[in-house]
Amino acid sequence: MLTPEQNEAITRKQFAELKFNHQAQKAYRKGKLVEVLYRAGDVEPIILMVDPAFFNFMYDMNIHTQHDSEHILLLTRLTSLPQKNHDVVSKILELTPKPIGAQDEIWKTLQRCTMQEVYKAIVEADPTPNKEYVQWILTMYTRILKDRVPKTTFEAEENVMGGFAYLFFENLYKVADALKIFHKIKNTKLLSTDHKDIYTYKSIEHFVEVVFSVNLEVSTEISPDVLNPNELAQLASKKANILYQDPDWVIVHTATVEANVVFGEQTTWCTAGTRWGSMFDNYNKQGKLFVIIKNKLGAQSHIKSNPENRLQFHFETDQYMNALDRRIDILKFFKENSGVKNYFRDYIINTLLKKTAKVDDMIKTLNKFGMVKDLIPILKDMKVKILDLSGVIGENDDFELENLGDIITLEHLTIRECGLNRIPEPIRHLKNLTQLRLSGNKISVIPEWINELKNLKVLNLMKNQIEQQFDIAGLESLEEINVGFNKKLQSIPKGLKHLKMLQSVDCSLCDIRHVDEEILECYGLVQFNVTRNKNLNDIPENLVNIPSLLFLGLDETNISQSRLRYLDSIKTNGQTVIS
Repeated sequence: MLTPEQNEAITRKQFAELKFNHQAQKAYRKGKLVEVLYRAGDVEPIILMVDPAFFNFMYDMNIHTQHDSEHILLLTRLTSLPQKNHDVVSKILELTPKPIGAQDEIWKTLQRCTMQEVYKAIVEADPTPNKEYVQWILTMYTRILKDRVPKTTFEAEENVMGGFAYLFFENLYKVADALKIFHKIKNTKLLSTDHKDIYTYKSIEHFVEVVFSVNLEVSTEISPDVLNPNELAQLASKKANILYQDPDWVIVHTATVEANVVFGEQTTWCTAGTRWGSMFDNYNKQGKLFVIIKNKLGAQSHIKSNPENRLQFHFETDQYMNALDRRIDILKFFKENSGVKNYFRDYIINTLLKKTAKVDDMIKTLNKFGMVKDLIPILKDMKVKILDLSGVIGENDDFELENLGDIITLEHLTIRECGLNRIPEPIRHLKNLTQLRLSGNKISVIPEWINELKNLKVLNLMKNQIEQQFDIAGLESLEEINVGFNKKLQSIPKGLKHLKMLQSVDCSLCDIRHVDEEILECYGLVQFNVTRNKNLNDIPENLVNIPSLLFLGLDETNISQSRLRYLDSIKTNGQTVIS
């Protein structure tokens, strides 16, 4: 015969399961869950409902080596809302970036990722006999489902099918340990009134952080200043290695899961012990895991008082976490701890950046760590041709342009909206440059040496503070120049008659007052734009008869309507548009 407590547990569990199934069906109809069809030979197909985020998580938790030829067809049913008659559309669901040949193992993983398995994992995360916290965990999960955007791919992206939901499953193992503590102390003074009701916690991360920050008891154990005997044993067995030490920090590489568990004993790191069993392997196969320990204050007994005393870094996944598994500001940390930064410089440049194919990603990475000073030598060695430094250079940035001219292979250079008040002189050495884009800065004077860039085809100087006319007669390959939105510029660039390749001139929204007749010698001109120059009274009338001209922008100038009609009447090229 069941006890009242057991009856209550069954009733609560049944209610939670019914509510979960309802939410799952609702999410499925909106395209937030997927239907998987498995077909092997002539066997009757099997259909499963799967959470893609759970699949990504579970797939990452396993190392896959087997391959076979069984065929898996993945389908998602997306409901067309808000039509009355919902049309069900089937689309092939991509398994990128999963190996195409690993169908059998993918299928085995998918079988472990059905909605029934999701529910089972959530129930198992509640350690109480009566499962009194299951409904709260389910609420955390269904909230993520609600915010999820429908998408027909298994790629894990933030707040789509993956991302935040992926982290939900990664963090789920922490809930069991946190709930054990919470269940004991929820009615004690150890928790504030605001934290006694579990439904006041809006996320698993918040719940774990609060619970694990509670100082349950003051440790009387005498521990070494930095490492305890178990940690020293890991070093002796070469399962962990001290890589660096200074008066403030000790850096340890944990090479095995055992070592990571020992060094993370009083932390909530998912790599330091998880019911999923292989989180360490998932991270370790991508790159090294580093434990950074505060010298004199890094022992296990100090972690409770300050979670910043013990950190874990994993550069490949961009995770820099304290003992409570909360992200720290890595740029600030490196600025305050130059010794640690200098140690990791070699790993970042020679290991991490080699995994980055795109220059933009490389720049972002170096900028994140405050290491942009190392950028130019790296790019020189890579012989890059295209470079966008927008967002890298700034008034408070460490980036230095002195050696920019060393990247002699550079062909396209963009430095937008970086507060430049002059064109960096090293650019004059970039003889292969064909495109130079410097819009949105504070440049006021164009240097004469700009004419040394003989291969330049595109020069964009719009939205700067140029006031004086400048000469570009030496840019014999130039096809396009844009000086628009320089509101104090009164004259178009001179020397245009020497530019036989010139096709486009944009001087819109300046203060242009006169157009010199040398523009008539630009026989290949396709576009000439001087719109919104309110002090411009006229242009050379033969400009409208340049054979190649397609657009002549004269709108919002001081040229009279009668003059505009006359110019339109004398044009010999019927394709020219005067606007």
